[in-house]
Amino acid sequence: TADRAWIGVHANALVDLFSVVQQDRTLTALLASAPPVTTIDEHLEAVVTRLIARVEHASAPSFRSPGIGAALARLHMSRHPLNEVPLVPAHTDPSPSNVLVASGRIYLVDWDGITLSDPMRDIGLLLWWCAPPERWAALLERFWLPDANSAASIDRIYWWSAVNSLRAALWIDRHTSDEGAIASFLEDFREAEARRPNPKRSAV
Repeated sequence: TADRAWIGVHANALVDLFSVVQQDRTLTALLASAPPVTTIDEHLEAVVTRLIARVEHASAPSFRSPGIGAALARLHMSRHPLNEVPLVPAHTDPSPSNVLVASGRIYLVDWDGITLSDPMRDIGLLLWWCAPPERWAALLERFWLPDANSAASIDRIYWWSAVNSLRAALWIDRHTSDEGAIASFLEDFREAEARRPNPKRSAV
């Protein structure tokens, strides 16, 4: 598997891979055949609603921090300005542990979470975690979405990075209760929600 530094260096190839997957009409049709198929706004509303419910039932006391509650409320409100885009196939967890390099080719593995989602979901996580903001414009220019480098799309990079960081903290809370790891991902959640660079990103 790859690490974040390797992914940062080879981000072009991952962007191209996301573009191929998201424009696959057969895969899109297969995912759309399993209801419900929603609009982007309904999809984002459902994502945040589930997060709010999970935070309310989380065990770790760090989820009760006023800062977490306020950031989650802002995340809920900030879904509205997101521009209308088609729902496309998304891996939903393109983390380094799910990137396999073999015979000079790059593969995404563990597709259990595949679903129709925002085109910026996978690429947003890739950029916030592995690429410095000054490289984002060039990487987004090669992405298939026509307005990938717009202000609304940049908003979604931070939005999905915040969502994914909070989901990671909730997963740890449910499966291992590692307070240090939970606190680390909650820090990432606050930074992404505030539209700040990832403090843990490897310098590339």
